[in-house]
Amino acid sequence: MEFEPQRRPDELIRSSRDELLRALRRRPLPVAVLAGMHTLPPGRLGGWESWNGAVSNVSVTYGAADVPGSWVTVETARWGGTTISAGPLREALEHHMRIRQDRSSAVEWFGEDGAVTVDGRTVAGHLLRAGDRWWALRCSLRDLEITVVAHDWHSSVALRTIADPELHELTSIVPAPPAWQPAPPAEPREIQGEPHRLLVDEVLRSDRERAAWMTDGGPAPRSPENWPALWRAAILRQADLADQPESEAQRTIQVMIDQLTNLQHQAAWFRDQEGLRELAISETLLFTTGLSPNVPSRVAQMAWLRRQGSQPGAHAHARIESLAAARTHWLDAWQTWVRLHNI
Repeated sequence: MEFEPQRRPDELIRSSRDELLRALRRRPLPVAVLAGMHTLPPGRLGGWESWNGAVSNVSVTYGAADVPGSWVTVETARWGGTTISAGPLREALEHHMRIRQDRSSAVEWFGEDGAVTVDGRTVAGHLLRAGDRWWALRCSLRDLEITVVAHDWHSSVALRTIADPELHELTSIVPAPPAWQPAPPAEPREIQGEPHRLLVDEVLRSDRERAAWMTDGGPAPRSPENWPALWRAAILRQADLADQPESEAQRTIQVMIDQLTNLQHQAAWFRDQEGLRELAISETLLFTTGLSPNVPSRVAQMAWLRRQGSQPGAHAHARIESLAAARTHWLDAWQTWVRLHNI
């Protein structure tokens, strides 16, 4: 018995590319790609599927799932004439989150109306967000279904459709980006000060820099200084102050950080009024550590815990609609607190 000689990776890629182009000639499929995006790596073929010899979907990827930085994939599908269809949008987003080893259960999910421009035409769609770093958008255009999934990329979506000649260039062999190797950890420095407050200051500072970098192209955000030692010190301090096991202390610290970063994103008074921001941070620290659970912002603090599902009976907030209502209740509680302090 004879075996076919094993082919090199570039031969396999070329063979797959040629097979795709032949299938597209039998039944053309306009393939959507990002239009005018020079801040991302060049697009390359991410994958494709066929049904009875005709192409049913093609995905184009920008960046790589296993390296830091922005990453986007655009999938164009035509399900007519097949017995298959796209799964739920959340399922597609969770699939890519798993590839990056992000926990879908650790972030808040929120759906809303969205829109995308395709060949200069605005098309309505559904937008689904998972935390602050992941989102997916799906729309329909004639008999096409277009799905965009993105990580650490925040921009209005403009697409154009391409045909055979341009697709040939797109599917040319592109070397895969090198695997990311994390830099060796720096020598930890001794923590000088209260670790809870130091951690909050570093996280909010890094978050502001990231937001400026994404919107205005400012300096690239720096990771919080001495991060591993600072995070560890805050957990140990929390465990000591609140008499919690380390695993529970870690979750409590994460819930605290999530609330303050969300306030920075969603509450103008937190960003713009230093006095109120400092007071809100102080009360959040007192509430989190248990040193003073009856702070004036207790209603807002409890609303955040219910929103995060960390209180008994909070499972009703798992649905997107309930999460949206919980978000409104939490922001309203903080706004009431703001009014009391502005009198």
